[in-house]
Amino acid sequence: EMSSTGTLLCSHSFRPRRRPATARAAHMTTSICWTTPWLLRTHSLPPSWRGPRRLFQTASSKGPPRLGQERGRATSEQTAGRSWRDHRLFGALAIVGAGTTAVHVCQLYNDPDRQAAQNLLKSSVNLSVPPSMFVDRGSVTETLQNYLNSPAGAHYAVVVGPRGSGKLTAVQAAVQGRSGVVNIIVREQDSALSALKGHLGLNQSSIRDDEHICNVMHRAADMLVDPSEGTNASWCPTLICEIDTQSGQEAADTMIQATANRFKTLCADRRTARVILVLDDAYAYFSLPTDRARQHIVWVDDFSEDDAHDYFDKCNFLMPCDEDSPDPNEPNMLKRQELFETLGTRIATLESASRLGVGVKGGSIPDEELHARLDTFMSSERLAAKSELRWLLRAKSGDQIEEHMDFERLILDLLSTTDEIGVPEERTEDYLGRPAVASKAFSQKGMRAVLFHLPTRTYRFYSPAHRRAAEEWLATKFW
Repeated sequence: EMSSTGTLLCSHSFRPRRRPATARAAHMTTSICWTTPWLLRTHSLPPSWRGPRRLFQTASSKGPPRLGQERGRATSEQTAGRSWRDHRLFGALAIVGAGTTAVHVCQLYNDPDRQAAQNLLKSSVNLSVPPSMFVDRGSVTETLQNYLNSPAGAHYAVVVGPRGSGKLTAVQAAVQGRSGVVNIIVREQDSALSALKGHLGLNQSSIRDDEHICNVMHRAADMLVDPSEGTNASWCPTLICEIDTQSGQEAADTMIQATANRFKTLCADRRTARVILVLDDAYAYFSLPTDRARQHIVWVDDFSEDDAHDYFDKCNFLMPCDEDSPDPNEPNMLKRQELFETLGTRIATLESASRLGVGVKGGSIPDEELHARLDTFMSSERLAAKSELRWLLRAKSGDQIEEHMDFERLILDLLSTTDEIGVPEERTEDYLGRPAVASKAFSQKGMRAVLFHLPTRTYRFYSPAHRRAAEEWLATKFW
């Protein structure tokens, strides 16, 4: 009965995360206190400890003992007493050691950093679009994968491009199959580490956030990397940080700089993670800290026309009669081309257009009705582009706009070239100034008509609809 009870208590006390650490330690210590004396009495003590009881039983059954028997009995009792005192000391030390071990085991199972490291290893990122509708960006994905395979600590990646160009989807495609990938969204200043700690399940009241998170990442790497099994000793987690700049220009500048400096510490200084910052707007690039040596800029442009056709094919949208060899003069193919020439091939625009092909009950609609919906959609987008261009041309010196800025001259220069070439930065220095200053005017709501193309350092129209609006403005200006 003693053995079965003690075994039951010991096995029950080692179940992790069922009770608080102190309760499990007390339960385990009690179990050991019950079982240790029984084990010592039945297994580990020498026969001399049980000798006095046997001698007493033998002597009491045969009557009063003789003198030699009493002397032998006294000698046996003294030997047994010394043996029992030694084993009592051994038992006490065993109980104390076992109790201490139980407390450490319980603390190990309740270590928040250990649990956070496990959460980090289990974290991964999936595509936000169905795989059947995903269009590979080719060079963008390859560039990001090359960065992820490079040694940690050299720099951090910054993914930038026009709003709605598919930046986050390209990043998600690059990290597929990787472990230890965390995706967070930052909307306020100094909220980056709070979002990261919330994802990992860490206490938000920690004082030294940077050191705490670095320790968790090192611990995760130690748990994963095993040189004896040939695992990659250069492994470290990947942090994807989306920066939402909808809170205003000044707040966005401060938030981007603070977030970039925070993650630069984790990546370039501490070398504990690979960091990918995803800026939601092309103009947000100019809010980054001046630290080009530690920044790896990845520009995400619009789809090519071939990629746009591929996307519509995957969406089963405006499909030609013969899918194997489509006729460019078919009504659906002509409507596709009209859409590309009017609104461009930005993935957000194509996605909005493809939703027009879904009926009320989820089925497809006739081509005539679909074409009418697309005509309304394109007309609405053209009106919005006209409004944005008009407000940019009417902008006066004031908030985010300097007195010397001449936007009419910029529009005229843009109309004199193509969007594939653009207007170089050097050509606009005398009437716009630095792009970092001019971009603050373009990034204001209702004035988003011009884009600064970072790879070529040229100004371009934000979309073909804005070029069409500028051509109409030019026609009315000289009439």
